[in-house]
This record gives sequence, C-alpha cells and structure tokens, in this order.
Amino acid sequence: MAALYILAIIIMVKRDPSLAPGSSKCSWAERFKSLRHLVGIAILFLIVLGGMFSGFFTVNEAAAIGALASLVLMFFRHSFTWKNFYTVIMDTITTSGMVLLLVIGASVFGSFLGIVCMMLHIAADVLLRKFSSNVIVGSYEMVQYLLMTVIFASFPYAQTMKKHVRVTIFLAKLP
Repeated sequence: MAALYILAIIIMVKRDPSLAPGSSKCSWAERFKSLRHLVGIAILFLIVLGGMFSGFFTVNEAAAIGALASLVLMFFRHSFTWKNFYTVIMDTITTSGMVLLLVIGASVFGSFLGIVCMMLHIAADVLLRKFSSNVIVGSYEMVQYLLMTVIFASFPYAQTMKKHVRVTIFLAKLP
C-alpha cells in the first residue's frame, strides 16, 4: 500500500513538477551544523529507550520520564512559555481523547459486528435448510463459540465495572 502511494506521488510529480518544488542547495558544513539541533532529541530518545531496555523503569514510567525530560529540554533551550505549555497540554488532551474515541468505536463496532454476523449466519443457515435442504457446515458449532464468547466476555467486563450480571427478561415477565 505504501509503495502504491509512493508510486502515485512520483507519477504526479513527473506530470506536474510544481507540486514538489526543489529545495535550496546547501553545503555539507551547513548540513552538519544543522544536526546540533538534534542533540536534545537524541538524548531524550536514549533516556527513554535506554531506561526501558536496561530495566531501570517500565513503559509507563518511561512515558513519565520522557515527558519530564522534554520539559527540562524546553527549559534548557529557553523555549518554555506558558503559552507553549498550554498548547502542549491541549494537544495532548486532544490526541488522548481521539485515541480513546477510536478504542471505544472499535469496541462497539466489534460487538455489533459479532452480534450481526451471528444473526446473519443463523438466518442464512435456516433459509438454506428450508429452501434447498443444504446446511452451512460448522454453523452450529460456530454459533455456540460466538455465544460463549459474548456471554463469558461479559463477566470480566462486569467485574471491572463493579456491576452484577442480571437477566431482566425473566423479571419483566413476572407479575
């Protein structure tokens, strides 16, 4: 997929070179001089990954250490302002919120897809048996496994939410 994307970019730029204007020429001395801006990032990279791989701290601790180290790096570069700090906090909140919404959406979609697939599979099996006396091989077993997954997946969820599993269909029918 990435190769097709790169190929599409190459074809578009060959057709219309103004889409990707060339960069200005610079000497090797200027290139090496520009690398000094990467020293802080390299140190941050080494602190976080070096600490994780050496066993000094866990992944979550590495995230906290990385955030603290990047804040210290901002102070050393004299680029810390409250406006920058507020922008970083708001960008972090926005990104975290989007990731959380993606996880929630994927969870809801997965549950919906499992239930709909199970329903469509049963409907197709019943219709095939009724009209052509054919069956979907393994249909019964697959529905059993899907039901077991749906039922037993609710127990850990209920436990983490500190709730109880209740079947209210019977209670609704009682006088």
